Amino acid sequence: MHIVFEQGAGGHVPSLGPTGAGPRLTLATPIRCARLRGGVDEFAYADVTPDGPDAWVATRSWESDGLRITVEDRYEAGDDVVRLVRRLRASGAADAIRVELSAELAEPGAVRYCAPAMVYSPVQHAEPGTQLFNDARLAYPLVLVWAASSATGVTLLRTSLPGYDEAPERVAGDSDYPQRTDIGAVGFAAGGERPALLATWPYREGDRSALLDAEGTPAAAFHPVGPEGLDVTVAYALTWRAAPTFADAVAGAYAYAAQVNPPRPADLPFTLEQAAGLRLASLRHTYTEWAPGAAGFRMNFDPDRGYDAEAKAFGASFTEHGMTGSHAILEYGFTGRQLNAAAMLAEHFGGEWDERADKVADFFVERLATPSGFLHTLYSIDKGRPLFSCGDPDGPVMHYLGAAEQPGTYLRMMTEAAGDLLLHHRRGRSRPAWLATCVRFADFLLAAQEPDGSWYRAYNPDGEPLDGGWLGAAGGEGKASTAVPVPYLLALAAALPPGERDRLVTAARAAGEYVLREQVARDDYRGGTLDNPNVVDKEAAELAMAALLALHDATGDPKWLTGAERAAKIAVTWHLLWDVPPRAGTRVAAAGVRSTGWGGINSTWGAGVTDIYSLFFLDAFVTIGRRTGEPLYETVADLAAYGCQQILSHDGDRFGFADTGMQPEGISFCDQGADAGLIAKGDTWGGLGWPYTAGTYGLHRYLTAKGNAHVVHP
Repeated sequence: MHIVFEQGAGGHVPSLGPTGAGPRLTLATPIRCARLRGGVDEFAYADVTPDGPDAWVATRSWESDGLRITVEDRYEAGDDVVRLVRRLRASGAADAIRVELSAELAEPGAVRYCAPAMVYSPVQHAEPGTQLFNDARLAYPLVLVWAASSATGVTLLRTSLPGYDEAPERVAGDSDYPQRTDIGAVGFAAGGERPALLATWPYREGDRSALLDAEGTPAAAFHPVGPEGLDVTVAYALTWRAAPTFADAVAGAYAYAAQVNPPRPADLPFTLEQAAGLRLASLRHTYTEWAPGAAGFRMNFDPDRGYDAEAKAFGASFTEHGMTGSHAILEYGFTGRQLNAAAMLAEHFGGEWDERADKVADFFVERLATPSGFLHTLYSIDKGRPLFSCGDPDGPVMHYLGAAEQPGTYLRMMTEAAGDLLLHHRRGRSRPAWLATCVRFADFLLAAQEPDGSWYRAYNPDGEPLDGGWLGAAGGEGKASTAVPVPYLLALAAALPPGERDRLVTAARAAGEYVLREQVARDDYRGGTLDNPNVVDKEAAELAMAALLALHDATGDPKWLTGAERAAKIAVTWHLLWDVPPRAGTRVAAAGVRSTGWGGINSTWGAGVTDIYSLFFLDAFVTIGRRTGEPLYETVADLAAYGCQQILSHDGDRFGFADTGMQPEGISFCDQGADAGLIAKGDTWGGLGWPYTAGTYGLHRYLTAKGNAHVVHP
């Protein structure tokens, strides 16, 4: 790297970049200091002095409204990196301040940005503007710009991780406020003459923020100076790396962060095998029979109050999900996989649980499967009928808010239900009706498949696609779930006689080609989850990864492994590599929960709100890592496997939950809609039952991939 300080009328301005060809960065205004009481000071450096080989110290001191401020920045050039250590000192008048820097990229042509667990898709920065993200909202505090013309990724990352975070000193409505916090922000300015990478200390979120309210009011913290003054050091690195694709650039930046600050797995008071056993023991308490032949699991409950308490309402992407009546609703896909839960209990306990699992499967086939192959995926015990997850005549059901003019259900839910029914077929107690139901659903899929190999996100009972609004437009957005049926079709083909397999494998291949062409080649994954409308999310990338890996397993064709790894390069970066400093007095802080390993949910919250859903995909990360020889995927799988068990109640600590083996649906490491009363940092939220299947079936698959499928029961 080559660093040049250019002398201008206002002082010295650094220019950074490769010694040969490649994009350079210019810090046109390296110092921008904002004061809470008003005013912004912007400067170049007054003095620059050498400080060893390829290193310089650049400084500026000034006084504003009684505050004496000095910024001292040390730059050091390496092979592909420039390290920047910023020391800020302030004293004098009582005030609060924030310092910022902007590094402009002199690169013509198209660029793409990534902020891990927040920004991946070009649609997220199609409009000009500034996007800055609180460190706690990111899987690691870094921002990347990838220049297609030079196939180069340039990254700005924080190398000195935040160490403390007190509550902000504000009342509802304040958008500028003092806060003693070491949490900063990184981001980018898009759409101007020159793209720019940005960093602030402490944090500022703009032009929009999810911190305060649903309107996206920007949020800006200022660190108090106080009588004792302020003396703080923050370290950054700017890196340049060749990257033929955006996915390569993203994964490379993420892997570099893991090298700079190596993450460590959470310490647990039990083994992972015991964790799965604890959840299975708790799951047994939710089994219910309410009429002859009617059996299922009441998994929607409030873990704070117990198995008989209805799940609490919660917000997602600033939509309130009412949970009234949820305790009587059985879910067969997505967040409540009834058939999966029954199969796991039968596998591990046998005896009466084999018989109960038979009843659960029989009830599903008799009451939720239809002659056309369409599958209902929700059932109301109170109403005595299946419910539609889209457009039900009685209105929205819990968090299934897909508005549709005609009732239908999500492709993903039907596929997961059918896949779980296939698990029952393999138990050795199969009824002919079980496999027949699986085949009819496959027929439904093949009849609904589009000529380009895709499927839509939702269908009515006649096999007609539902689209628009929450379900996505008729096109790529509405076809975001195309990857979902691929593993199911291949698993069903393996269970059928050879002469009945080809049509299923052919359909799976066609869908895989669509995923390669429309998602993987574009490095763009949206609409994976069902309770957030078509936002960029981790599950979309994970679903594509799992589908392509299944095709590689089935065919041996290396192109599927190549595609699976490219999807994994994006999917893996949704997982936190660092420990967000806790907020004292919160439930998460009291439980000693570390953020490393948890996965962010969507591009509204980023990694500021996490869940354990990645447990379903950890086996794929392990397998891809071993087949490609890239250790990053298995390393992150290990971090997630341990991190997501941290607040699982056990005999040593129930964390306030009603029984051992319980766990909240999500954990928040950053405020989300604080003024709207949605989610505060340190909260746990949700009472849905999927932590059982993620932590039993998903964790079991991970342990199997690692070579240890033994579950230890309490």
